[in-house]
Amino acid sequence: MKTIDKGTLTRTILLWLAILNQVLTALGKNPLPLDDNTVSTLITAVFALWAWWKNNDFTHAAKKGTELTKSLKNGDSVQVVKASDADHEFTEGGRMMSSIENMIAWMQARKGKVTYSMTSRMGPTSYDCSSSVFFAMIAGGFLSVGSMGNTETLFGMSGTKLKEISRGEVQRGDIFISGTPGGSAGSDGHTGIFLSNGSFIHCSYTHNRIAIDTNDAYMSTRLPHHFYRIVGSGSANTDDKPQMVTLNLDGQFGNATAKRLQEYFDTAGKDGVISHQYKQTFNQNIYAAQFDSSLTGSNVVKALQRFLGIGQDGLFGQATIKALQKHLGTTQDGIISPVSDSVRELQRRLNANKL
Repeated sequence: MKTIDKGTLTRTILLWLAILNQVLTALGKNPLPLDDNTVSTLITAVFALWAWWKNNDFTHAAKKGTELTKSLKNGDSVQVVKASDADHEFTEGGRMMSSIENMIAWMQARKGKVTYSMTSRMGPTSYDCSSSVFFAMIAGGFLSVGSMGNTETLFGMSGTKLKEISRGEVQRGDIFISGTPGGSAGSDGHTGIFLSNGSFIHCSYTHNRIAIDTNDAYMSTRLPHHFYRIVGSGSANTDDKPQMVTLNLDGQFGNATAKRLQEYFDTAGKDGVISHQYKQTFNQNIYAAQFDSSLTGSNVVKALQRFLGIGQDGLFGQATIKALQKHLGTTQDGIISPVSDSVRELQRRLNANKL
């Protein structure tokens, strides 16, 4: 094969693929699933055909194209330029336009077809908010294949790969990160990609799928919102950390365990506090409890009681403890001890995201 300008041709191919996906989306059709392998194959085939077309030898080009296809199917070694390795530096108004549509196409192709899971976040049937954004950025060529992290990882890209912008500046292809840098793990963080200033696509716990929303409340009503523009491509410092906080199996019913329980049942106010409990000897070691005499009870305890199929007064009483112990398969003494086998089993199941 003759030497050709791979950078120019790659950019042209990626641009036309992006335009094609825009047309398909406008027509209400599913965009092409332009994963790294698909784009690599297309680019490789075009490189081969273009090189021989330069010699006006169409018969030879067709023959070489067939040979190339067979080689790809057989897994033979062929010259491939991956989408993630391509030069994406052609811009429009300072914005990197080459891969925004491919990034969005990755999300659009999975809209309504996958579920939300913080434990099974690596696909292909489920993702969480941050893993879906990472996979989409990889599909767009903004991150190297294999990059992964959480909202904390994304916050860490500010100033290098991401540039913080105002809400009013948001355009198609920008991203939001909800939460506070340094404290956005678990339900304290959320992220997604803008389709326009007024709509965004995200993998949502509330919807249990990848969905499109037009109300900023779906970014979170309790967390601060931050907005970023992607300004770099290629490799980045990623840490492969999951979005979910993994509990220590210490058997102590503290705030971290209470918060994971609130996340599991998606109750309001994920603050790690089990509010309005009545203190008695059998529940005094629930360290996350807020004890008072109101008998109001807690939303997360009501959710747990509903799950266990018992009365729902919101109070962590002896009957609730026994029902939980029975469900967990531990000793049914109706007592939460300072270090409890029941709590340890609860923590283990919460880490697996399956009570």
